[in-house]
Amino acid sequence: MSYRFKIIFFGGIGLLIIIGLILAFVFRQKSIPATEEATQQVSVNNTTLSNVAGSNGSASAPVDVKKMPSKAEVTQAAKEIAIKNAAINFAERFGSYSVAANFSNFEELKPFSTPTVSQWLDQYKTQLLAKHGADFVGITTKAVSTKIISSNDSVASVLVSAQRSETYVSGPKTTYKDMLVKLVWQNNQWLADGAYWQ
Repeated sequence: MSYRFKIIFFGGIGLLIIIGLILAFVFRQKSIPATEEATQQVSVNNTTLSNVAGSNGSASAPVDVKKMPSKAEVTQAAKEIAIKNAAINFAERFGSYSVAANFSNFEELKPFSTPTVSQWLDQYKTQLLAKHGADFVGITTKAVSTKIISSNDSVASVLVSAQRSETYVSGPKTTYKDMLVKLVWQNNQWLADGAYWQ
């Protein structure tokens, strides 16, 4: 495995662990503070609990009960994060290139792409070299937001909204574009199977 892939892989695992801890913290049950006043019976989900009430023991006290997320909910949340991260990674690298780096970003994208997209990246690099004139310096793309359009266990479509900072000898220019990234689940990872500027 390349050094960059290891960083992304272990960084992704670390991110999933942090998200799991945050979800566990947010959804844990809050304890109900006790006072020395009269107690009453409160029914929650057909279970009778002893709860502290005010001086009027017959009044119902509202109880805020939060449930822990189910394993399926946690798995779904982790899957959505992995899909969004794969789309962001591809869109930002695909949209960031420069003459000085000799468009090396396209080589870096190949491990995160299907074989079809890897072959197309070589052709696209040639097109960009022909398209940009001598005054071109580079483009940096930063994802602003993501939206999963559709997903199942094997394919996903994500719309990545991005800010593009273009640099020319004549000066900088900022634009905003959306990219539709098509992903497929292969070799235990989400791989880019298509990218389309909107």
